[in-house]
Amino acid sequence: MAQLSPAALNWLQQFSDIEHLQQAIFAVLKKYSAGQQTGDNPDDEAEFVDLVKQQDQLIRRLPFDQLNAEDVSQLQDKIAQLQQHHQTLTQAINHQKQRLLNQSSQSKKAGRSIKAYQQTQDL
Repeated sequence: MAQLSPAALNWLQQFSDIEHLQQAIFAVLKKYSAGQQTGDNPDDEAEFVDLVKQQDQLIRRLPFDQLNAEDVSQLQDKIAQLQQHHQTLTQAINHQKQRLLNQSSQSKKAGRSIKAYQQTQDL
């Protein structure tokens, strides 16, 4: 492998930061899928949202425009890895959001049922 340009080294450093964030996000998602519910602790959910936002910002700031064709060729595996992890995380995050929406909807329905029951008892 040829020596990396300063732009490629900068890109790799930022990629490393993104990898650390992605690992933290995967850990949070794994915790949730193991049965621990989001929403039980608002701080956990806020931390999760913050991690996702940080990752998104870092990905948007990756200096792709500073890379030349040789840099891109040398970083091809890392770029593919970034794309794969981002796609996997996006799917997992969307699944988690949908689960939370469903959970919220069920909670609202239960609340309405309880209220309707209480109203019938008052009659």
